Amino acid sequence: REEEVSCVDATVPQARLKLFSAMLACLSKTGRELFVEATPDKLTLRSLNDAKTAFAAFDLSKHSFFDAYSLRLHRDDTSFSCKLSIRDVCSVLRNTKNVSSMRIFSRVVEDLGHELVFELVGEHGLRRRHRFTYQDCELIHAIFTHDGASSLSCQPLQLSSQLLKHIHGAQEVAFEATP
Repeated sequence: REEEVSCVDATVPQARLKLFSAMLACLSKTGRELFVEATPDKLTLRSLNDAKTAFAAFDLSKHSFFDAYSLRLHRDDTSFSCKLSIRDVCSVLRNTKNVSSMRIFSRVVEDLGHELVFELVGEHGLRRRHRFTYQDCELIHAIFTHDGASSLSCQPLQLSSQLLKHIHGAQEVAFEATP
């Protein structure tokens, strides 16, 4: 018998599925594991390379990114967090052509443990569920100081993309993007 205890429940609308998929693709270039953290105001996706020298993160606002977002925390917890294989999660979003929305939710299944479920809802109501078991993990954060950055760069996205694809063997590159 399945017993569901939802901790995080978020719905990504069709208009943002491509962007969500692109974020995962970007994070997969940084590391092999996806760290998911849900707080009352946002869902954060992070990745860290094996050498712990490269870090990437995306904050997805509860109000502006998701159609629906809820978080139920137990005890003294301030957030929900888990770690998954980023390659497996990317495979879920390979084909979103006929997908009208995607629901991401966590639950506890008796005898199986914790699951993070990616449920793709098709245009005709067909649902595909991808279940990933996970264990709780420590939260990771990059340590970055603005004072340590020697330059500020502002340019169109296409220019940034062209610049970054040619950087090979650089000892350190730091970028910060703000709206």
